[in-house]
Amino acid sequence: MCIRDSNPTLIPPVNWSAHSGRLPNSGPGVHGGFATRAIDCLMWPPDGRTYCYTDVSLHSNPVCPGAYMTEIGCFSSPDGVADWRFHGIAIHRNQSGSEDSGGVATPAAIVTNGMVYVFFSQEGGPPAYNPVTSLPNGPRGIGIGRAFHPLGPFKRLPPAVPAPPWPLDHSWNHGSHPGGILDDSQLLEYDGEYHLFHSRKLSTDTPGCPPSVNGSNPCCVEWRVSQDAENWVRRGVVLTRAAPCEQQACEPMSARVLGDMLLLVTDGGACGQDTPLGLASFTASTRVLKGLEPFDFAPTIPPLLSEYMRFPAGLKVKDWAFRIMPKQGRPRYVGVATANDGPKNATFSVFPVLSDL
Repeated sequence: MCIRDSNPTLIPPVNWSAHSGRLPNSGPGVHGGFATRAIDCLMWPPDGRTYCYTDVSLHSNPVCPGAYMTEIGCFSSPDGVADWRFHGIAIHRNQSGSEDSGGVATPAAIVTNGMVYVFFSQEGGPPAYNPVTSLPNGPRGIGIGRAFHPLGPFKRLPPAVPAPPWPLDHSWNHGSHPGGILDDSQLLEYDGEYHLFHSRKLSTDTPGCPPSVNGSNPCCVEWRVSQDAENWVRRGVVLTRAAPCEQQACEPMSARVLGDMLLLVTDGGACGQDTPLGLASFTASTRVLKGLEPFDFAPTIPPLLSEYMRFPAGLKVKDWAFRIMPKQGRPRYVGVATANDGPKNATFSVFPVLSDL
C-alpha cells in the first residue's frame, strides 16, 4: 500500500516558534553537564507525569556527544511539555567484561500491566572506541529492564535479542561478521501483542538481511512479536538498506499505530524523502501485525514527515531523536534533538503541533 494524500492532515504542521521546554543537560551535581541523544517517553497513569529515557553522554566522555560508553537517564515533566526534572541514571552500564559494559543506549519504553519496560542496545567488552572509524568494538544486543515505577529500580531480564558472537579480532570496523550488531529498538503494543522493530548492521548471514561483504554496511530492520513483552519471536525483515527505494532506510526512530495504519519512521531520506533531518516514513496496514496479510512497508507519498521538518532559521536540529510526545489531551507535541549551543550540549526540545494528530 502507499498513502498518497488520502488524509493530508495526518501529520499536521508544528509551531516551531513556540519552544515549550527542553531537557536540562547541565548544572551543579550533573558531572559538569552532558548531552542527550536518542529518546523515548511514556505517560505513567498513577501520577500523570511524562517520563523520558535518553542516552546520557557526559561532557567528560571523550566521545561526547557520541552514543558509546553512555548510560540511560530519566527525566520527567508534569505535562510532557515543560518543567523537566532530571532524576539521574535509570539504566546503568555494568563492570568490564559484562554484556553491557561498553554502554547502553537508544532506549524504547512502554507501560503495560502496571510495569515499565525499557529496551536498549547493550554493548559488551570493556569500552573500546575507535576514534578513526567512530565505531565501537564490542558485541551488541537488545537488553530489557523492568520496573514497577518509571524511576526504577530496574531489574535486568534476559535480553530480547542476544548479541551475536563476536569475531576473534574483537573489532567490527575490520569488516562484517556473522550476525552483525543490533541497535535502534522501537516498541508498540497492538491488540494484546507487543511488537519490536530493531536494526541489524554488518551481518554476513542473517536471513532476509542483505549480506555485508568486505566491511560494506547494508542494514535491515527486523520485526519481533511477544505475548508478554519479555519473550520474543522473530517474524522476519521488514525493511532493508540495500533494496530499491529504501536505499538508506535502516535505523527505526519511531513506530506508531494511526487508525488502521502502522507508521514507521527511520533515518535515511529514502525514495526522495529528503527532509532537513534526512528522515523517511513508511506505512503498512495494521493487518500485517495480526498476520492477516504479508508485511509490505511502502514509502509515504507525499512524505508524511514533511511538515515536521520545516524548522525556522537558527534552530539547529539533530537527527538523533524524533518523537510524537505521549501527552494526554490536546494539543499534541513533537520532540526533537536540538544542539543550538554546540553538539556537546545537545538536548531534547518540545514544540506544539498546530492541529490534532
